[in-house]
Amino acid sequence: MEYDSGSELATDDPPAKDGNARLIKDYRVTGDHIDLREFYFSNQEYYRKLEQLKKAHLQTMAELELMYRKKLDLKGVSAADSTDRTNL
Repeated sequence: MEYDSGSELATDDPPAKDGNARLIKDYRVTGDHIDLREFYFSNQEYYRKLEQLKKAHLQTMAELELMYRKKLDLKGVSAADSTDRTNL
């Protein structure tokens, strides 16, 4: 995505309160037709990537938990003992 620094804007143009106006360079400044398909596919790509990251995160957390449980087993500490410490 291309970001606009605002240098091309007229000086009498008030800044956007939420900052979203900077995100879409060409559409806000000009009165051109906005191709909504571009936004739709952009949103699709965003949420597809978000789902990939969620799955990777869950897999990583499961692997870390498994490693932690193995470490506890090697030390001879049961998982129930470790939860008692977290409740303190």
